[in-house]
This record gives sequence, structure tokens and C-alpha cells, in this order.
Amino acid sequence: MNDSDIVIPNGAHIAQVRKSCGLTQAQLAKATGYSIRLIGKTEQGKGVRYSSLVAIADTLRRNGAESVCASQLCSDPETIARQFVEAYRWHEQNMISEVRHLISDDLQVFIAGDQTRIPFAGNYSGPEGLQQFLDRFFGLLERPDKDALTLKYYTNANEVVAYGTEFGRIKGSDTSELTWLSLLFRIEGGLVVRFEDYFDTAPAQARVEAFREKINAWDEEE
Repeated sequence: MNDSDIVIPNGAHIAQVRKSCGLTQAQLAKATGYSIRLIGKTEQGKGVRYSSLVAIADTLRRNGAESVCASQLCSDPETIARQFVEAYRWHEQNMISEVRHLISDDLQVFIAGDQTRIPFAGNYSGPEGLQQFLDRFFGLLERPDKDALTLKYYTNANEVVAYGTEFGRIKGSDTSELTWLSLLFRIEGGLVVRFEDYFDTAPAQARVEAFREKINAWDEEE
């Protein structure tokens, strides 16, 4: 993102963070050197230069919002999708708290695969449903190398597709395998309203079934 780029800010989130810092629009305007009109425009979700969000984020950090950055103040679809993915990359099962402000209460989630063979496949609703998927996913699988997730992003209006690969393995296994991913995000009003996860289901199903057979074998030995 270049400082001169015009971006759509996540106005509701900016207002929320400003208020949590105990600042009025006038105080934020004075601290950033911008007009109250620009701060109001930003909180209304109207286009501003990215450099304006950088200055606003810097000021909010100095006033208590320690983790905020300019990219988090955008409602640009690709920026939101990237934040979602990076939260998954680094925080895994605990990612939701990092991006809750970007997730619609009415979020719909679809995870590809045969539900009888892949325990975490299926449909989920809301942030709670997303957490349920994450709990099931990370209850079975682990990602030994967080940097191995490699995606390219393609945007069409309010939809973003992230396509690429990452390594994963069944918990307790020594062997990691490369899996392709295709993630679909639908963004409305600066929020993720739909998330779809398509992956190489056949190898995944084979790995899960092999794991189940191993567990059954252990049970029989006991």
C-alpha cells in the first residue's frame, strides 16, 4: 500500500478505537494535524489517502491503542482478507480476537470435504461457528512452519480469492505434507460476511483415515 493510495476506511472501527482512547474527533484532528472534517469523513467510511490512516493510527497508538496500525483501519476487501489470513497464520486457534472487528455477526463459513471423513468440514455460522471450526481443525492438525503459508490474492469487487499452499500434519505425526488452498472472502460494509475454504480434500481424507486406523490399532492392542 502506498501513502498516496485512496482507500476506504473502516469508519465504525476507527470511531470505536478513538473513543476507547478517550479522544473526541476534535482532539484526534488536532493531534494528527488534520481537520475535524477529514476525521469525520474517515469515520463515515469515505475515501481518504492511506497516509491519513497512517497518521491516525500513529496518534491512536500514542493514546493507548498499542496494537493498531493503518492496515487495520481499512475496509478495502483485499486488506481485510489479508488481515484474516495473517491472524490465522500467527494466532491459529486464537485468531478471532485479533480480527473480531472485521467479522460480521452473521458470518457464514463453508469448509469443503465429506463430513463423514473430515471432522471439521461443513457449514458454520457466526464468529462462534468459526471458533468451532478452528477448535476442530487444530484439535486434529498442526502447522509446523507458520511461514510456509504462501498465498496470492485476486480481488473482484467485494470478493477476494486467496490461492496457494501450506504445510500441515496430523498431530503427533513426523511427516508434513504440502496442501493447496483456495480461500474465498466476501466483504460487505468492511466486514467478512462469508468465508469458504477449499483444499486438497482427497489427501486430507486419506491422512485422517490413516490416523483413525492408527488410533483403532492402539485401542485393540490395549
